[in-house]
Amino acid sequence: MSKLLMLGTGHGMVKKMYNACFIIQNEEGNFLIETGGSAEILNRLDYFGVQASEINNIFISHSHIDHIMGLIWLFKSLSSSLSLIKDKIHVYANDDVIDTIEKLMSLLLPVKLIDLLLTKIELIKLKNNEKVKINGCEYLFFDLNASSCKQFGFEVVIDEKKMFFLGDVTLNKNLYSRIINSDIVLHEAFCLDEEEKKFGAYSKQHSTVKSVCEVMEKLSVKKLILFHTEETHGAERQKLYLNEGKKYFHKMLLVPNDLETIDLDVIDKVGAIILKDKKILVQRKKNNRKECIIPGGKREQLESDFQTLQRELFEEITVEVKKATYFGDYDDLAVFSNKPLHVCVYLVDISGKIKCNNEIKEAIFIDRNYKEKEIEVGSILGDYVIPDLVKRGLM
Repeated sequence: MSKLLMLGTGHGMVKKMYNACFIIQNEEGNFLIETGGSAEILNRLDYFGVQASEINNIFISHSHIDHIMGLIWLFKSLSSSLSLIKDKIHVYANDDVIDTIEKLMSLLLPVKLIDLLLTKIELIKLKNNEKVKINGCEYLFFDLNASSCKQFGFEVVIDEKKMFFLGDVTLNKNLYSRIINSDIVLHEAFCLDEEEKKFGAYSKQHSTVKSVCEVMEKLSVKKLILFHTEETHGAERQKLYLNEGKKYFHKMLLVPNDLETIDLDVIDKVGAIILKDKKILVQRKKNNRKECIIPGGKREQLESDFQTLQRELFEEITVEVKKATYFGDYDDLAVFSNKPLHVCVYLVDISGKIKCNNEIKEAIFIDRNYKEKEIEVGSILGDYVIPDLVKRGLM
């Protein structure tokens, strides 16, 4: 199973966060995407237990300082562990970036160290639309047609999902046809839409949360990961970005924090909070498990969250969804399979009489004191959803 280790998620001038960079990790190795702009890259690797010598491939999209300077610190750290590198470390980038790396090395590293490094490191100049097999997956690197500098992104099929990494620039309209119906897209979102003038996102060829979500909704992207953001909202950043994004993008939306792990082979579901007299509707399935869960289920191809709720709730309890308001996103392990689970939850208004269908054994309303009645619930419901409802005064 492949994972994204989010070393940093901030834009070029963040102080409390780290610049946007991450590792694509699978059984065959660690592929580092961008390196950030300082020696902090080394602390971020330590957090995930990854040694610099364990990174076998690196990609840098363009030559801006917040993407490239961390590489010099990585090279310097390798000076004491070159003997641990079994195969060469491959650094992939367009010709402008490779030329910049070579200049930085000549200016900042001793000649003897450079000579030693080049016995273990290979700098590879990518051409537009060049395919390279990395850690068992075929990557297609392509020019993002950015106006500020030459910048490459890539597409890859990983865990049977087509994923795009689009650098830190607003997606060029000429590339829309390439992205349509893709499974996963990583795209920058510099700030909230109402703060565009404050941060000057558009003048820097960046996007707001609203603008990128509108485009990805039109392109029928299934999962959108937003990164390369400002940091002024602190701990509220994730919540604020999700609240804005969910108004315009109606499938799976992630706004990771620094040092989060994203499982690419995750069970992705949409859940419904149905309230009555400060009680929540839960259901048990006909599978001999005692745990109650909220209604809902997995998205089908090209479904929006609302369409998934409409289909699932009719199939499960024969009701019609009238309205769905975004409530929150939650991650845990699935009750029935012990696999990583992501649930996007909505407050839902329904019409019709509740009647159990298909695999549903019973549907009941429970209150906040369900534990006293020895009712067992799934971890997302018990650890996150109900406490949040209580906190908001809804239960």
